[in-house]
Amino acid sequence: MNEEILNVAHFPCPMPIIKLKQKMAQWQQTGVHGRIRLLVRDRGAIKDIPAFCQQQGLRLVSMDTEQEPMQFVIEILRRV
Repeated sequence: MNEEILNVAHFPCPMPIIKLKQKMAQWQQTGVHGRIRLLVRDRGAIKDIPAFCQQQGLRLVSMDTEQEPMQFVIEILRRV
């Protein structure tokens, strides 16, 4: 399974979600699937990332909001 780090820690919301959507589109075009480890500093992500995952039908594998930057591991499955 592919895993990639997407460091968007220097962007305020909503840019982390926009960058995540761009990465997802790139993966979909190339047929890649796996996990994205999203690194974020904006505290709004604590609510925004889980809500986005739920909306998109993505699996939020884990979230660590205690460290800096915060880490969200999101599983992107191959679309059939």
